Amino acid sequence: MIGKAHSRRSLHQKINAMNHPYIKYENSQLWNVIKKILNESINNNDIELLTPEEYVIGMFCKCLEEENILKNYTMAKKQS
Repeated sequence: MIGKAHSRRSLHQKINAMNHPYIKYENSQLWNVIKKILNESINNNDIELLTPEEYVIGMFCKCLEEENILKNYTMAKKQS
């Protein structure tokens, strides 16, 4: 039997799969890395995701971009 959280998540994913504010990040390497980390965490039962994954992944992508985290990391790695 499918639990309420799982069925609610599936419904949210279907509704929001193509209708979220983070579409510009979807084909990026960053999106794929964050999605992999998120899915591993879910599969390991480290976290339970109730928000559609597109919103969670997209929010992380946006925040990392806005904070220039990736640029700073790349620059730091070159100096090492």
